[in-house]
Order: sequence, then C-alpha cells, then structure tokens
Amino acid sequence: MIRDKIAPSKETTPDKVKEKYLLVKHHDRVGRMADTLEYSDVAFPRARFTPELIAELNAVAPGAFEEDGEMILVKHVYIERRMTPLNLFLEKATPSQRERAIRDYGDALKQLAAVNIFAGDLLFKNFGVTRFGRVVFYDYDEIDYIT
Repeated sequence: MIRDKIAPSKETTPDKVKEKYLLVKHHDRVGRMADTLEYSDVAFPRARFTPELIAELNAVAPGAFEEDGEMILVKHVYIERRMTPLNLFLEKATPSQRERAIRDYGDALKQLAAVNIFAGDLLFKNFGVTRFGRVVFYDYDEIDYIT
C-alpha cells in the first residue's frame, strides 16, 4: 500500500510513487528489482488484521482502505514475493553469509547502474534477500534514471 502521508523528508507524492512502480515494471530489472503485482479493490477478512495493524493503517494510509463490517477492502496494493530485508538478514547472518550478502549488494548496485537505474535510497532496509540468497531492490519511491 502507498501511504497517504509521505514523510516530509521525502519529496514525493502517492502518484509519483505509482509512476516509479510503473517505471520498474517496464524497465530491464536485470534480476535485481523485485517484480510486483498490482491489485485494486482486494477484500480481506478483518480477522487477518490485528487491531494494531488497523490503527497503523488508519494513521498512515486512511484513504487506501475501507472497513466494511467483517471485511477490509484495500483499494490499491502492490505485492512482491516474500524476502528478508537485507538489514535483518545481516543481523542474523554468519560471517560468511554476511560477506556474501554485502558483495551481492554491491553487485546489485553495479548491475542496476549498468541499466541506467539509481536506487535513490541505498539503505540496507530497502533491499531484500530472496529465498535463493540473491539481493534485490524493492523500495521504489526514490528510484530514478542515472542519466
């Protein structure tokens, strides 16, 4: 889901974030950007949402969903394959796993640059480790072309 209220430190809007996801969809991802599936008007049983999650959604994205009795209707959402955020992976990794992941992170940056993509925000939390151990970028709100 895209937040209704984006942090003031980021100069973007929900519409610009959608444009970034479209850019990724139509660009050569070189295996380093998570593929996303876009859905609209998806209904979930309310029982799948904790009260804390509903409160958080009301705080950051109240326009992105509706509460309808025992259902939560998500108006617009992107989904990706499950992966472990790189920062969390590194916290639990062995030294050899950590070294491999950091090297793969560097390779991901080089490969993205080779296809004219700058990730924008290079924080480890914006990259994930797939179940196959590959580091991929998945936070597209600040992605842009290099040239």
